[in-house]
Amino acid sequence: TALRPADKARAVHHARSRAPPARAPPADLRGAKPMLGILQQCCGWCFGSEGTQESGLAASGAGPSRAHARGLSIAGRGVSVRDGRHVTGSGTAMAGADLLQDRAYWEVKVVSRGTGGSVRLGIASATHSPDEPLALPAREPKKALTSWAHDVTGDVGEGAVVGCALDQSDFPVSLRLYRRGRLLATVDGVRGGVRPAVSLAGNGAEVEVNLYAVPPFDGPVPDGFHEVIVSKSLV
Repeated sequence: TALRPADKARAVHHARSRAPPARAPPADLRGAKPMLGILQQCCGWCFGSEGTQESGLAASGAGPSRAHARGLSIAGRGVSVRDGRHVTGSGTAMAGADLLQDRAYWEVKVVSRGTGGSVRLGIASATHSPDEPLALPAREPKKALTSWAHDVTGDVGEGAVVGCALDQSDFPVSLRLYRRGRLLATVDGVRGGVRPAVSLAGNGAEVEVNLYAVPPFDGPVPDGFHEVIVSKSLV
């Protein structure tokens, strides 16, 4: 028997009133989107807002700058960085993010020491000004530092490749510099998050930085150390 319109309306209302209420999402999923945003911010290599930026040294213009290439770089006003590797000028250039791995290794080739200048190899914190040279802890033992380096000008000649090994697996954190497997210097007193950095001074100084073993490293890599691991955001 066909139902009258009024009976149909009552039947639909009755069915809806008996349906179970919609269930809320589990408590552990309610914060999924905000948490993803936090992870993106924390894991995105600390160098900027874009989610696909990588660490490394890249081209820079005048003034403290940031630019894309193999990675993100920060450089002082007097520094020029070409192809993410070749650093010239006078001032400091450093990678755009702190190293997260326990033991990182990279190499720097001293292409030219320039005239009356210096080449400092080391590490720097995010707060270090790229317009300031990297600090030499041995000469400034009581100063609160934002960078730690060793001046290799008198240790190696032009064309030499210096290996840089940062050990964050133990305390105190230290940076060791090598030439063909021979220890040149140990830089102690490192504190906080740091990233690879170089400082040049004088006329015509130039270095070539190899963070990723591309091309393969020149010297023997200390046991347990690996090339810089590129870190990206999760998305």
